[in-house]
Amino acid sequence: MKSPQEIIDIAIRTIDIEAASIKGLKTFIDSNFVETVKLIYFSEGRVIITGIGKSAIIAQKLLPP
Repeated sequence: MKSPQEIIDIAIRTIDIEAASIKGLKTFIDSNFVETVKLIYFSEGRVIITGIGKSAIIAQKLLPP
């Protein structure tokens, strides 16, 4: 088993990597993103959301209130 400090260091590195990854998502917010949002919003049919993990939770957030 790793020492307490090694566990802390691994956790901090993991958070730093995840934070950098999330921050990098900002580069994808452009006119293509806007067009995708509009396409989904104005869709008259069904929109199918697929993925692994939390896709069902995310899809539920897309439902009208």
